[in-house]
Amino acid sequence: MIKLLLQCKFRLSRLFTVVILLAILAAVGLLAYTIAAPQQGENFTAFYILGINGTADCYPTQFTIDEVEVTAVGYTCAGETQQVEENSGRVTLGIVNREHADVDYEVEIKLGDVVLEELGPVTLSHEEKWEQGAGFAPTSVGQDQKVEFLLYKDYMAEPYSSLHLWIDVSQAQP
Repeated sequence: MIKLLLQCKFRLSRLFTVVILLAILAAVGLLAYTIAAPQQGENFTAFYILGINGTADCYPTQFTIDEVEVTAVGYTCAGETQQVEENSGRVTLGIVNREHADVDYEVEIKLGDVVLEELGPVTLSHEEKWEQGAGFAPTSVGQDQKVEFLLYKDYMAEPYSSLHLWIDVSQAQP
């Protein structure tokens, strides 16, 4: 009887050892699979505007026009506006492709219903970045005018993303 109990105990011990080894092998295999084939992250495109100093500040916010031509631009930096004699407001537009595929982009700059400038097409691979300077010049006087920067992706009819700046345009004093 004791011999039979010892044989059962030995068999149970071997069975537990085999089960533990199989569990360890399964865990190692799952870990190796997770490392070898990571899951793809979220697909998106980053779209941004930088001011004249290369940061998210110093945007053109005030324009002075003489009849219909811009003669001066006021850039607001850290709450203070600095006037510069130039014919258009300048910004840097940026796109970063995080779509995990090649994508064609176009950018449109609009003031009201008027398209001021079109940029592109620009083809970017995954994680590729594009930055380009752009200028815009309003032609009519008015406060709180909305300048839109529209990003189109893969020739879609509707914008994928949009950004905007509010500008004030005043008439030059004689």
